[in-house]
Amino acid sequence: MVLNSTDAARAIALVQDGRSHYYAARVLGVSRCRMQRAVERFRETGSYTRRVGSGRRRCTTARDDHFLTQVLRNRDTTAVNSRVLFSDEWRFCLHSPDGRHRIWRRSGERFAQCNIVPRVNFGGGSIMVWGGISLEARTELVIVDRGTMTADRYIRDI
Repeated sequence: MVLNSTDAARAIALVQDGRSHYYAARVLGVSRCRMQRAVERFRETGSYTRRVGSGRRRCTTARDDHFLTQVLRNRDTTAVNSRVLFSDEWRFCLHSPDGRHRIWRRSGERFAQCNIVPRVNFGGGSIMVWGGISLEARTELVIVDRGTMTADRYIRDI
């Protein structure tokens, strides 16, 4: 929890009056580290208020936020939910060049010859599939072969 500007001003006044940081933190009921940061912030910026953090940039607009708020408020209405399609694509690799080794074994069979997988250079091939699901229906499973999925290919093939 960050100190509000009133508490930060009290902390700085106590420190400037010659009180210790520990005493000021105890009076305000916060940790010494939190109080120390407020004093350092005042020394650097001359202000009691918190600096604006860099944080993650917003990925939604105000219009998107309004739409999402309306959807969350009216969760029981299926008119909006029936128009939403959740889709995903997944690549299945024949010889796991993605770094995942899928081996099913019983305990005690760790180094048995049947559990050792030989390495295949250059991948050995893969296949990508795409599918979607909504409240009312599901799509057919689409096999995407020959290359990567681009926007043009998505519109043309799917």
